Amino acid sequence: MAAAALRATGPEKQRKLLQAESDLLASRALNTQDAETAYLLGLTELWLGKQRRAAFYFAEVRRVPGPLQAKALEDLQRIYKSYAGPPAASFETFLASVEQDSRSSAAYVALNASTPASTPSPARIGDSTMPDPRPASPAMPLFTHRGKRPA
Repeated sequence: MAAAALRATGPEKQRKLLQAESDLLASRALNTQDAETAYLLGLTELWLGKQRRAAFYFAEVRRVPGPLQAKALEDLQRIYKSYAGPPAASFETFLASVEQDSRSSAAYVALNASTPASTPSPARIGDSTMPDPRPASPAMPLFTHRGKRPA
């Protein structure tokens, strides 16, 4: 589905990418340990312009030994570089922040494993239906485009 979305143009491309995202999230719900699904979700989120969510999935893949581990690290570095500009934190700080998001989501999934299907998916962190798990503390940088902090 994601490959078909990339061949499309205009509104059709956006619709197909959103459908691919939905299908991949459903697949991920069935097998949270599948690194390939997580990697494809990361790519789809990138194509949709959702860099923070893409980084979340790439961080998940990076922790799983296998052929996608190195690619996920490259993608994380590319996302980090897109945030370039002072006062951006180091790559290690960025990675720690993304991995904290990942651990927060894993805890959310564990606590809500028996909730009804109508509960928002934890994979949708950052959407309007879920609170942003990033720390609000000024001590921990919030990464925004070009390294600028939100007002």
